[in-house]
Amino acid sequence: MSNGSVEELEGQILELIGDSQPIGTDERRVRERFPICCRMLLTPVDRSAQEVSDEMSIIIGKDLSRSGICFSHELPLTHRRMIITLTQSEFGQFKVEAEIAWTRQTPVGLYETGCRLIRKVM
Repeated sequence: MSNGSVEELEGQILELIGDSQPIGTDERRVRERFPICCRMLLTPVDRSAQEVSDEMSIIIGKDLSRSGICFSHELPLTHRRMIITLTQSEFGQFKVEAEIAWTRQTPVGLYETGCRLIRKVM
């Protein structure tokens, strides 16, 4: 990602999180994370970099940082890369490509996945 693209993505993330307070310092991560509880659209991306529109699903945001995002979902994910889209009337559309860093099933049967943000999608 070019410097301009990184700055633009970071600006959108900061606009998205607004006045949210970082998650406590007892967390294991080095970067500040901000809680986000909202519905987003996940579109898988296949190995040839094509969006797999027929496998789109709704995910629920958990937290966001300048370099990553964590969310909950109902079914296991079938692809390592995805497009995550959030549309809000306050700031428009936030759309990024992300790559899975980790995923786990929760005790209640849902899944949580943490992703590294790759690039802003136009």
